[in-house]
Amino acid sequence: MVGIFCRKEAGGDEEINTCGGNIFRFRSKMEVASLNEHTRRPALSRFAFLVWIAATALAFFASNVAVTAQEPLPSAAEIFKANVAADAPLLNPFQLRAQLEVDGSQIADLTLGWSGGAIVSLQARLSTMPGFGEIAAALRPSGFALIKVGSSSQVLAPLVPYSQFLELLPRLANRALLADIIDSLASSARLIGETEIQGRRAYIIEWTLQPQAILAGMKTSLTRLATDDEVASLLADMGVPLDQVLEAWDVEIPEFIEAISADSALPPLTYRQYVDAQNHVTLKNEVDIPEDLQSDELLTPFTPQVELEEIITGEDGQIEKLVWHVTLDLPVQELVYIYATLADTVVTTTADAAAEAESNEAANEEAPVDSQSPSLALDLRITLQRVGGGYLPAEISGRVRADRAALSVLEALQPLDEGSEELLLAPEPSSEPVEHTFRLTLRWDTTRGAEPALVEDTRLLDAERSWQQAQAAVQADDWEAAIPPLARLTRQVPTFVLAHLYLSDAYEKVGEIWSAIGELEQVVMLQPQNWLALNNLAYTYVDHDIDAERGLELALEAYDLVPDPAPAFLLDTLGWAYYKNGQLEAASWYLEESSIQLTEENKAGMYEPEEYAEYAGILHYHLGAVYAARGMYDQAKVHLEISLQHDPDLTEAHELLTQVNEALAEAPAES
Repeated sequence: MVGIFCRKEAGGDEEINTCGGNIFRFRSKMEVASLNEHTRRPALSRFAFLVWIAATALAFFASNVAVTAQEPLPSAAEIFKANVAADAPLLNPFQLRAQLEVDGSQIADLTLGWSGGAIVSLQARLSTMPGFGEIAAALRPSGFALIKVGSSSQVLAPLVPYSQFLELLPRLANRALLADIIDSLASSARLIGETEIQGRRAYIIEWTLQPQAILAGMKTSLTRLATDDEVASLLADMGVPLDQVLEAWDVEIPEFIEAISADSALPPLTYRQYVDAQNHVTLKNEVDIPEDLQSDELLTPFTPQVELEEIITGEDGQIEKLVWHVTLDLPVQELVYIYATLADTVVTTTADAAAEAESNEAANEEAPVDSQSPSLALDLRITLQRVGGGYLPAEISGRVRADRAALSVLEALQPLDEGSEELLLAPEPSSEPVEHTFRLTLRWDTTRGAEPALVEDTRLLDAERSWQQAQAAVQADDWEAAIPPLARLTRQVPTFVLAHLYLSDAYEKVGEIWSAIGELEQVVMLQPQNWLALNNLAYTYVDHDIDAERGLELALEAYDLVPDPAPAFLLDTLGWAYYKNGQLEAASWYLEESSIQLTEENKAGMYEPEEYAEYAGILHYHLGAVYAARGMYDQAKVHLEISLQHDPDLTEAHELLTQVNEALAEAPAES
C-alpha cells in the first residue's frame, strides 16, 4: 500500500515518518518537526561529560566579563547578570567579518551575519577556489536556504525537517536563561588580596567550582524548561522529551561520576583571576587542576604557557586592547603515550630501536624515544578588543611548526599485528620542520545582522510562501487545492524531495495517476535509495496494472533498504506485487507477515483508529484476493469479511466476496 506516512510511534495526532533515510515527524499530516525517534531512552553518559565541560567553560566565561560593581566584589552570578543578562536575547543582531592570511597571502574573507530567529547570511571569498568568485548563502527560519556560487544561485530546502529546531533555538539561547543557569551554580568567588601586573594594581579573586553543583544546576535548568509547556512540546516533537531526559539523568549521572572519579564526588576546580582594579578587566588567570582528577598527568603536556604581553588604554582610561602570548610545544612521544594510555595499549619501538634501548643502561623504558624526538609547536598572539561593554577577539596570529618526522611518526603508528594491544612507534631521523604563519582578523559589528539582500531574496520568499500554502491545503485535507502550490514549489526548488512526495500523493488522491508516477520517478532519480518513494512507486505500478514486473523490482529494492522488521505497508506492497506477477505462495507469505506486523504496530499506538481501519481493510482484501486465486475460498472469505468490517465501503472487497460465495456455493455440486 502507499505509505506517505511511513512510521508512527506516538499516540495522538503525531506521526513519525522515515523518508529518504531521514526521520521526520508530521503533526496534522504536514508539519515536519522531528530529528530522532523519541521513544528511545536518551544515552547520557558521554553527554553528561560534555555538559560538565561546557558548564565549567560557561562559568569560566562568566568570571571573565567586566566587573561593574564596587568593592567588595560580587558573586559569580551577580557579575554575570550585571554584564550579560540583559532583557534582549543573546542572539541579537551581529555581524562578524573574518579575514585569514597564511604565509602572508590572504586565503579567505568572509562575513557572517545573524539577526536572531535563525536568520543567517554568509558571504565569502576564498582564494583557494579560483573560478567560483564570491560564495553567499542565506537561511530562513522556515528551513529554506539560498546558495550563490559565482554567477549561479539556487534555492534549497535542506533544513525544512528541522524548522522546529530553528524556531526553538532563539528561545533557548537567550541571556535570561543563561543567567538562570549561572544563578543555579553553587560556585563561590572571594577576594583574597591584591598584586601588581605590568604596573597596574589588580585584585586577586579565587573561584571554586563544584562540578557536581554544576550538574545539579544543569538539571535545575532542564527542569525549568520542562515547566514551559511550549518549549517542552517543541523539544518533545524533536525527539527530546525532557521528562525522560530528567528521569535518565538521575541514573546516568551517578554512573558517569563513578566512572571518571575514584571518589563518589567529582573534584572541585579552583582558579585565580587577576582583575584590573580600575577597569575590572581580567589580566591573568591561574588554574589549579585537582590532584585526584584521573586525567591530570595526561593533560600536563597540553598545558600552554600564557603571558599577558600588552595592555592598551584609551583617553578615558578604559582598557581598549589586551594582547596575550600563548605557546605550546608538544613532543610527539607525549601524544603517542597519551593515546596509548587512553586506549589501554602498550607502546614499543621498532626492533632496532628496542635493541638499542636494551643495550643502553640509561635508557628510559617508559619513554624509549630519544629526547630529540619530533614535536608539534604553536606560538600565538591573541588580541582582545573592547566592543561595547565587553571584550571580543580581534586578531589571532602566530605560527605553527611540525617536524616532518613528527608527521611520519603519527602516520606510522599502528598495531604490531592484527588483534594486538601494542602500538609500534617508528620515529624517523629529524628533518627540516614544516612551518606556517597565519593571521586571523575579526571585526565585530553589533549594529548590523544578516544581509537583507540575501535573506529577503524574492525567490527565497516565494518558495517559502508556496510551502506555507501547500501546508494549509493539506492540513485542510484539500488535496486539489494543494496541487498548484506544490507544483509551483517543485519548480522553485527542484531538489525538494518532500514537495515531490506530497505532490505525488495529491495527484493520486485526485486520480491523476501518471502525474503521481512522474513525481515519484523524480524522487527516485534524486534519491535512488529513498525506500518510501520506491514503495509508493511500486504500489502505484502494480495496483493500477501499469507495469507489474517493474513494480515487483521496485518493491524488492525498497525491502532491501529497510531494517527488520519492515513496516506493514511495505510488506503489503511486496505481497501485492508478487500477486500481480502470479507468484501466489510468495504473495500470501508476505501479506500474512504484513498482517502480523500491522497488528504489532497498532498495539504500539502507531495508528489512529480510522487510519488503522483503512490499512487493515486494504490488507485483508489483498489476502482475500490471493487466497481466492489459489482456490482457498474459505480463507479468502474470512479475510474479505474482516476487510469489510474495517472498511464497509471497499467496493473491490464486496465484489470479490460475492464471487467467493458463488464459488463456495458451487463447490458441493462439483464434488
